Amino acid sequence: MRVDFSKMGRRMQTNGASWKLHTKFYRRLRKSNFRVVVIENVPEYLVELVKKELNKLGQQWSFDSCVIDPRIFGMGCARRVG
Repeated sequence: MRVDFSKMGRRMQTNGASWKLHTKFYRRLRKSNFRVVVIENVPEYLVELVKKELNKLGQQWSFDSCVIDPRIFGMGCARRVG
């Protein structure tokens, strides 16, 4: 499956078919009582987009972003950092 936010995918981002699933996820967060939310995705899924969507929920959120090297978990691939 070629995803909307991947460099190798369709590059449709929020205009792509998979964005409907993301909006559903953010709407469910509005009804939840989570204190921590971890969102993992490709580097093109920008932190600014996550902030925008979470801020629509009307709650206060703090944000921290990091890149984790998959080799730490034994995967034979690595993303370029920076």
